[in-house]
Amino acid sequence: MLVNVEWRRVVESASAGTLLRFRREFAERVWSDPDDIAFATGVGVTRGPFQPFRSVIEPDPDTPEHVLEDQDNVPEPVETPHGRMQQLGVLFGGDLGLYVSLEDGEIWADDWEYEELRRINGDLSSLAYVLYKLEAEAPTDEESDDPYAHVDAAAIIRQDTRRFDRLPFRMSFWEQVLDEYQLYY
Repeated sequence: MLVNVEWRRVVESASAGTLLRFRREFAERVWSDPDDIAFATGVGVTRGPFQPFRSVIEPDPDTPEHVLEDQDNVPEPVETPHGRMQQLGVLFGGDLGLYVSLEDGEIWADDWEYEELRRINGDLSSLAYVLYKLEAEAPTDEESDDPYAHVDAAAIIRQDTRRFDRLPFRMSFWEQVLDEYQLYY
């Protein structure tokens, strides 16, 4: 696990239905490291731009229906030029697929610009951290009047994420998300 923060505090402070945890049988098929499996099933990822497939997430009655992508069956892994990948769901309302490498646990996404898969995070904990920071650092309603509020929040997200995983903001994917941050948050 790349991101070593007090995830227990995140879990304890999260409102009901906010964290999306992976089904154990799915996690054991996708991740080989016991710590990664424990993270996927115990912490998971926050809602936001990621919509996991309903079939890979542990059911939670507090999770709103609209945050899950309808797919009753777990998709089969796919062969790519970068190795075998398992799709986890979609980003930004279905515009982009989100994948995990079955070889090393890196997170990949369809790329808007190049129409191919791009590595976006070093592992699931890194993805979870970026998604969490997008929510946690979003300007409040009062702060959003400040023209620099989103710029300042984006700088915090970049800086904090780079402490654990330098990959997300070396690549254009998350930079593009931060360029459009105010449209989503």
